[in-house]
Amino acid sequence: MPDWFVSPQLRLGCLAMTSGDAAHLARCLEGVPRLEVLDISSNYIGPEGALSLAGALSHVPLLTELTLCVNTISDDGTLAIASDLLHVPRLKSLNLGSNDISDVGLTGLADALGHVPRLTRIWLHDNDITAVGVGHLVDRLPAELSLLVLSGNPIGRRGGAFLGNAIPQLPMLDVLSLDDCGMGRSLCKAMETVMGASSEERGQMVAELLTLIQDEGLDA
Repeated sequence: MPDWFVSPQLRLGCLAMTSGDAAHLARCLEGVPRLEVLDISSNYIGPEGALSLAGALSHVPLLTELTLCVNTISDDGTLAIASDLLHVPRLKSLNLGSNDISDVGLTGLADALGHVPRLTRIWLHDNDITAVGVGHLVDRLPAELSLLVLSGNPIGRRGGAFLGNAIPQLPMLDVLSLDDCGMGRSLCKAMETVMGASSEERGQMVAELLTLIQDEGLDA
């Protein structure tokens, strides 16, 4: 990386980057230990590129934002990133949307979230995540989480129930995006009501959500 590179942010979205480009970038990251934001959205790095970048995370310990959405990194790339999250304990924002991630990749990612306790925003939209993956994720979400985007995943009503039951343990969560998840209107509406409630009303709204889940036989 050139000596003149001093910005804490590196945004390289929509540049048609390949796995080879990602490997070159990974080598360059050795020279920018103060990097805080890395955005490589909407490229073509694939799982091999994600593997290269994962190996470089140890060189950017101050990283707070990592955006890799729309890169087709798949489960293999997701697992690679997950395995090296321990090197970026300050991470606050992680975007892995539109990456062909299934429950396999999500499970590995969820198991690694303990390494990033400051994480407050997670994007996982438009992947192949089902209720199985969501059920594993909800018990491992950071307590300070404020945003979770799962739109466009076939989680269904069972996945929605897992999320609903987890809401009481996520007091800071105020954005939960679940469009096109096959959850059903009543469950979606109840969750939207909770997210839109004031702090004084939230307790009652959560209680009503949990009652709905129980009444519809989704808590078994």
